[in-house]
Amino acid sequence: MTEETVALRVSIVIPTHNMANYLPVALDTALGQDYPNTEIVVVDDGSTDDTAEIIRPYLPHVRYFRQQQQGVAAARNRALELAQGDYVRFLDADDALCPDSLAPQVDLLDRYPQVALVYGQAHVVDADGTVQGLFGPPRARAAATVTPSTLAFRRLLRGCDICASTVMVRRAALQRVGPFQPAAVPGEDWDVWLRIAAYFDQAYISRPLAYYRIHRNSATAAYTVASVADSHRNTLRALFARPDLPYPHLETLAYACLDRTIARVAARLRQRGPFVRHLARALWSKPPLSLEGETWNTLYEGGKAFLPLPLFRAVRVLKRTVFSRRPSFAGADISSAGPRSDYEERPLVAEAEAVRGMQEQNNA
Repeated sequence: MTEETVALRVSIVIPTHNMANYLPVALDTALGQDYPNTEIVVVDDGSTDDTAEIIRPYLPHVRYFRQQQQGVAAARNRALELAQGDYVRFLDADDALCPDSLAPQVDLLDRYPQVALVYGQAHVVDADGTVQGLFGPPRARAAATVTPSTLAFRRLLRGCDICASTVMVRRAALQRVGPFQPAAVPGEDWDVWLRIAAYFDQAYISRPLAYYRIHRNSATAAYTVASVADSHRNTLRALFARPDLPYPHLETLAYACLDRTIARVAARLRQRGPFVRHLARALWSKPPLSLEGETWNTLYEGGKAFLPLPLFRAVRVLKRTVFSRRPSFAGADISSAGPRSDYEERPLVAEAEAVRGMQEQNNA
């Protein structure tokens, strides 16, 4: 790593609301990063639990601000106002960072000035921190890829497979495209990623960069068909109203893909009517979507929710036959390294304990 890269400062921004049970792990893994010259900015969005007490021991190393509850979009925006780094790394309070996740992202942003957003995969963990799987695009053959704006924008229109807690962005790009929008919740992160992709390239690191926690108090657990539909339509209306948007011709495709996304949410929530209605509208608007793997994944979710077991098995067999392998990640290979196969799927609890152990040794 060059001296110029080391000199760049990274702001890790953590919005939190009543996440005192999980916040210490997020802070421990943020403080345990090897990359130098970072700051951690925590914005407490009106928590009523023990967050203020939990964070007290971290205050010498963390910038902590409290505001009246205004929602996650406002909390992120406040954190961005306070951030002083050239690059911003997002981290939700109930998630955590993998070791050494900052340095490769800084390196990519430093090497490719046209890239404004770098993300990767995430370990999906349960409330206890046990790894359940992976979130994000399939592992690419290269260690890292760059996706041009036109491809990144089209891919994001088809749905968001970017975990916010893996994302690092240029602060200048955020200032260019505008803040998080409360009307886009849930999906305020997808809204910003789309705006960035409209004007800048993206990079993808083909390994886990964070732990993404699923639990009953998470924001994801509160999603409804209506909230997703309303918020995502607000996103698309505002996006295609931008007079300088480079891709206005993709508006019809965007709304068709949104209907498909809403159908998938309806299937997971076992709402048959909205599932059928939105999927039919997506395919009527854009028939070529029927050939895409994401449409078959949506049908698969509907089959799990609504079909008798024999018919569901038939759908599953047909899906595997038509899409025997998922397409590789679209982007330019920027690394000669092959795929990694040595990622341990160990519990996040063990990760946090290891970080605490290192800190105790350093303080001894």
